[in-house]
Amino acid sequence: MNTEHHRPRISAFLALSLDGFIAGEGNDLAWLDPYNGDSQEETGYSALMASTDLLLMGRNSYDIVRTFPEWPYGDKPVVVRTLDVGGDKPLPYLPLPKEANPFLGERGLRMTLRRPQLLRQQLSALLKAADGRPLRIMFPMVGRLEEWHAAKAILDEVLAKTPCENLQVGVMIEVPSAALIAGHLAAEVDFFSIGTNDLTQYVLAIDRGHPILSAEADGLHPSILQLISHTVAAAHRHGKWVGVCGELAADSKAVPILLGLGVDELSVSSGSIPMVKAQVRRLNAQTCRQMAEEALTLATAGEVRSLSGRNG
Repeated sequence: MNTEHHRPRISAFLALSLDGFIAGEGNDLAWLDPYNGDSQEETGYSALMASTDLLLMGRNSYDIVRTFPEWPYGDKPVVVRTLDVGGDKPLPYLPLPKEANPFLGERGLRMTLRRPQLLRQQLSALLKAADGRPLRIMFPMVGRLEEWHAAKAILDEVLAKTPCENLQVGVMIEVPSAALIAGHLAAEVDFFSIGTNDLTQYVLAIDRGHPILSAEADGLHPSILQLISHTVAAAHRHGKWVGVCGELAADSKAVPILLGLGVDELSVSSGSIPMVKAQVRRLNAQTCRQMAEEALTLATAGEVRSLSGRNG
């Protein structure tokens, strides 16, 4: 594969670590950006998040992944999701059997666990490309503890040949079952990334691409907030951090509620970073916590949005 024509696509997210926000006098949240300081530059971020959907394929996978050093992230962690295809994410170079319900079929980790050599290839390329830099690997579409164990066994096998000192390994919380067993997962992983797009469609049973129903798939539905709250609490009991990605992370009505629920990191597109940072600077920590607590008692997404609007 010619790397000049197949550059890694950083189309996923840039991560804003909320560690930079501290409760100051009056519980106001102040931004302390370790990478930008007090400069007027508003596009600072604390980690680079990338997808391997266009990476790590073919025998020259390492040649593709080693372009990491060309990315302007310095020594910030690179958070990489392993191959996540199936459902609404077909890839021409990896044909999959036609399924009656692909969203409930071979997606994400389910697919790569059934093709273990492909997963080994991806992981090996990532570990080699890291070359001492901080790397965070997360597995998508984990629904059962056994899937995490199987993925971790393959990773351990690869790590025996290619050690990586500065490595964290996590799972994406996109399936309701994963959120409900977050306490068991949190005991073994290093972090969670809550994928709100998929989590929303699976909880509400609404295809996010449906031409009529997709508008009703609102990630601020209290059922989803309950799962996010449960996941964050489980992670924090074990001293693990939680990020949120998907449309909800940049939703101005959702940001204060996610902060109030204790989310540690928001993963948003580069264009959304200034807006999200500016919004968080204006927020009050105690108000966010109170708003989140009230949101968990509500019955509809509309009520949650109204609550956020009144306090925004």
